[in-house]
Amino acid sequence: DAINFNTGEATPQYKVYTALLSQSGTNAPAAIVLENTLGQTITWSYNGTGNWITNTIVGGTASNLWVTISKKSGGKDVEAFEHNTGGPSAIYVSQTAFLGGSQNDFENAYIEIRVYN
Repeated sequence: DAINFNTGEATPQYKVYTALLSQSGTNAPAAIVLENTLGQTITWSYNGTGNWITNTIVGGTASNLWVTISKKSGGKDVEAFEHNTGGPSAIYVSQTAFLGGSQNDFENAYIEIRVYN
């Protein structure tokens, strides 16, 4: 059976975190938080070349969490995905160049994380 998260009510049926992320070198991404209704502080950490991770998203599971990131410049893509190893979800962000290899720099990547009720 399909799950319908939109019940037609005017209030959102999800909690959201939106931010602009920037990162360089081996630093953790710095976030300019635009909105955070998750009820928790999101902390980003450096996880290796071209790979960053958040703390666990409270209430986030593989079935109710949605994430997107938007940034492409200088031949490099930034992507984000939910990661769940049987417990609460975390968000991974990674960056690669079109010609291969991981990268370590991006500026003002817009990220949105939603946790549906």
